[in-house]
Amino acid sequence: TFDDISANLNKLSMGEYMKFLTEFGFYDKYPQLRKPDYTMIFKRCSKDNRQIELDDFFNTFEQLAEKIYEIKRAEMAEEGEEIPEGYSVASCLQEIYDAI
Repeated sequence: TFDDISANLNKLSMGEYMKFLTEFGFYDKYPQLRKPDYTMIFKRCSKDNRQIELDDFFNTFEQLAEKIYEIKRAEMAEEGEEIPEGYSVASCLQEIYDAI
């Protein structure tokens, strides 16, 4: 579970981060995001591009939520759909937390 991972987390390598994303179904749940998107977010949140600490790990979720929000808004606009009331970066972040 996520609690098990975070309890033992001091630093997380990019490989471990990608494994985490796989285990929690991020690739399936958010097919709009590609591996380079996740890699870029990891690197942006890490101090040395190789490992992230627990605080940085949670920052990646915020970055993911922003990216997901941008992509979904663009898709809705392209399809002529109205953006649902209350749909925001915060709601995308909550969706991520609910998934883990």
